[in-house]
Amino acid sequence: MKRTSIYISSLVIIFLFSAFQKSSIENSAFEHIFSKLATYIFNGGPEKVYLQTDKDFYTNGETIWFKAYLLDGITHYKSSKSKVIYVELVDKKDSIITHKKIYVDDFAAGDIKINNKIKQGTYLLRSYTKYMLNKKEPVFFQKEIPIWTQNIFSNELSKNIPTQKENILIEQKTIEPNFQFFPEGGDLVYGIKSVIGIKVTDSIGSGIALQGKIVDQDNNMVVPFRSYSFGLGSTSFTPEATKKYYASTIVNNIEKRFPLPNPISKGYVLTIENKGDYINIQAKTNIPNGLNGTLLLGHLRGITFLKHIEKSNQKKSFSIKLMSKDIEDGVAQFTLFTSNGEPVCERLVFIDHPDNDTKLSINTTKKEYNTRDKVAIEMELTDAKGNFLDGDFSMSVVTSNNLKKESKTIKSWLLLNSDIGGTISNANYFFKDNTNATKYLLDALMLTHGWRRFVWKNLLNDSIIKKQPFIPEKGIMINGQTTAFKNRHQPKKTDVTISILEKGIYQEKKTTNLQGKFSFGPFIFQDSVKGVIQVSTLDKEKEKEISIYIKNNLPKITTNYPWKKPEQYPISYAQEYLKETYRKKVNDFKYDPQVTMLEEVTIEAKKKTKKEIINEKINSLTIYGSPDNRLFVDSIPGTESASIFDLLRRVSGVRILGSFPNQTIQIRGASSLSLTTDPLFLIDGNEVPGNAIQGMLANEVMFIDVLKGAATAMYGSRGSNGVIALYTSTNGALGFNTNVERYPGVTNFEIKGFSKIREFYVPNYNSPKPEHKKQDYRTTLHWEPNIKLKGKDNSVVNFYTGDNLGEYLIKVEGITTDGRVVNSTYNFNVINN
Repeated sequence: MKRTSIYISSLVIIFLFSAFQKSSIENSAFEHIFSKLATYIFNGGPEKVYLQTDKDFYTNGETIWFKAYLLDGITHYKSSKSKVIYVELVDKKDSIITHKKIYVDDFAAGDIKINNKIKQGTYLLRSYTKYMLNKKEPVFFQKEIPIWTQNIFSNELSKNIPTQKENILIEQKTIEPNFQFFPEGGDLVYGIKSVIGIKVTDSIGSGIALQGKIVDQDNNMVVPFRSYSFGLGSTSFTPEATKKYYASTIVNNIEKRFPLPNPISKGYVLTIENKGDYINIQAKTNIPNGLNGTLLLGHLRGITFLKHIEKSNQKKSFSIKLMSKDIEDGVAQFTLFTSNGEPVCERLVFIDHPDNDTKLSINTTKKEYNTRDKVAIEMELTDAKGNFLDGDFSMSVVTSNNLKKESKTIKSWLLLNSDIGGTISNANYFFKDNTNATKYLLDALMLTHGWRRFVWKNLLNDSIIKKQPFIPEKGIMINGQTTAFKNRHQPKKTDVTISILEKGIYQEKKTTNLQGKFSFGPFIFQDSVKGVIQVSTLDKEKEKEISIYIKNNLPKITTNYPWKKPEQYPISYAQEYLKETYRKKVNDFKYDPQVTMLEEVTIEAKKKTKKEIINEKINSLTIYGSPDNRLFVDSIPGTESASIFDLLRRVSGVRILGSFPNQTIQIRGASSLSLTTDPLFLIDGNEVPGNAIQGMLANEVMFIDVLKGAATAMYGSRGSNGVIALYTSTNGALGFNTNVERYPGVTNFEIKGFSKIREFYVPNYNSPKPEHKKQDYRTTLHWEPNIKLKGKDNSVVNFYTGDNLGEYLIKVEGITTDGRVVNSTYNFNVINN
């Protein structure tokens, strides 16, 4: 009950704090701080998504099984906002390979079938809600997924297996380092001893381990320093008035000096030492009477656990000893405010107290099993004091070669990475053990990480508490707009009726707003449903003047890629894993009764393809002839509901900048002669402004031409940034009849429903069947996405081993009903008796 009591007491503090001494200027400023904090918790609080996958490596033709956890970003309880999440597999070109829309009921799970013809490489598995798009820098769940390709006909394993990276650190002798310095609290202040965090990286952001010294402008040594794993380190010294300081190190036998931030003459310093069981906090200033009336505020994801108003008139420092067992695990944020409410110092501290730990016991009846033997797993969940806990969990059972040693976990993501920007490539490293070295690096990470989800200056200036364009989704919405039939850009207010024709007829009537916009839903259905939307008016002539357009509801986002750093997947893992999957592929092919192996043949044809015929005709009719790039919409599967921006992402040389709805387009290779970088846009040969294409859908376009070379010359300076020419499906300017018509006053639609949850196949070897003659080489032995633990009732999961020998790993992750993260592993072996 500790979490609940802390949460409630924090809210009480927020609302009652404004009652204290309202007449004073200091407290009115603090009242503003607490009211903004309360608004953030109730109106602006974030959501978080975490995905557990059955394993970390995959090959073509396999299935990615996943469980999705959608949580309140403050309490880590189940989210009460959204009911819809999106899961996507994305390649390095930001192209969506697979898109899943998942409805979150009691739990959410799904799968992604990897195409047999997928290109080998590293892909990004990401997940998010639309509500997350309200943030200026949204933090989506992202996980790198290496996918190798195998061809059973070539009788060989996948080629181009990554080579092993022995160490993430780079030798300082060969790499020019980049230094970043982070004074604890914010500033170096003359005359006050300060800790300074140091981060040393190479040009692509990989950490560099090196040693050096801090020197003054006369090259006098002040203090030595070292950076360690991830290039992290720290040191401390007292800056002297008028002096400047540098970090000095040796690179290629030459001394290099890097300037530290200039100390300020008057200011504040906040020093915090995390001792494990308690936290020492010390605030200092060299400003006379500068600490009088200051507020030291501590919160974790918005929940307040410390408020201290300093009443001393003379002291230039004050100290607080805070017991960390009273704070929940995660990134705690300490801020020092002046008496007028200005934040002047800030420090992040990671709390990971043993009293907050959970213990998930995983037990099997034995440690060694025969092939095709029955395994029964029992689980029991308690807190640090042995009290039973309730929770929601998922479990994968895989060969030990299927998981990376530093695999992302629910703890590293929810408690660390998701709250400081999701940019730590190996956040689980900081939880691998409880040594002093790991604690030192974690604290150095807190010192040097500039991004955090919660920024006081933004909060106090109302820049993050405002009307949010993306409301939490509760189901499938069918949105659209009514316009003049002959002018799509002229909205018309009218009444519209929706009729859904699946599983009985559903009808609903609404009046659009002044912009002609309408919205129906939320609906909850699987598969695709068909329906009709029509104008509802007694005047049939008016219906002929109106068009109805269905809006594409898919969110448009830009991926924050972690791929600028080299991939680091040990070859030893890849080789063993690929041997297992290759054997399974060959065996599945051999026993598949639907497959007949044929000799490879080559068919030659002289007949021109449809694309060649169309290209010839188009090139003869367009004024510029052949373009630099041409994209035929009907040649791209799955673009029925895509926007023009989604299509243009696929065109070589075209960059989409920004996030929806504020997106711009640039064409690489174009030489700008104007003040802007916008290309010239044409629709059916007519010049249009750039924003005219933002609302267009793929089904309105037949093909897109991109010009960026000499062909743009005929458009003069207007085409200096390149030309994007769109030809609509309904236009006959080029002599093509696509048989696509729009009808006044009515439109039909087909909406894709939520993805179905497939059941993981579990063979039962207790009852012999003919198919059991086939050898069982499963690499994912079992996947169980819906495990409920409640009190003393043990959860039991049963499955059978296969024919693969060796070590297997049981990995269980989940969240308790009071928001505590849980992850645990257990090993057993399969032997051949």
